[in-house]
Amino acid sequence: MLKRDLYYERIPTKSLRDDVRYLGNILGKVIKKQEGESFFNLVERIRLLSKANIKNKNNIDLIKLL
Repeated sequence: MLKRDLYYERIPTKSLRDDVRYLGNILGKVIKKQEGESFFNLVERIRLLSKANIKNKNNIDLIKLL
């Protein structure tokens, strides 16, 4: 178990985070089924770049995709 996982188990919003993760997984499955793997990969790339953009305000890769 990773150190971040031990921290995650103790935070008060664990239940909410679990629900969000669960719904995200369902959404991913629906996107794959309805639109296909390539569209899912594009959505996932945008999601990951968006998360990275929180730390780096000049994320050129995200700007190019959008």
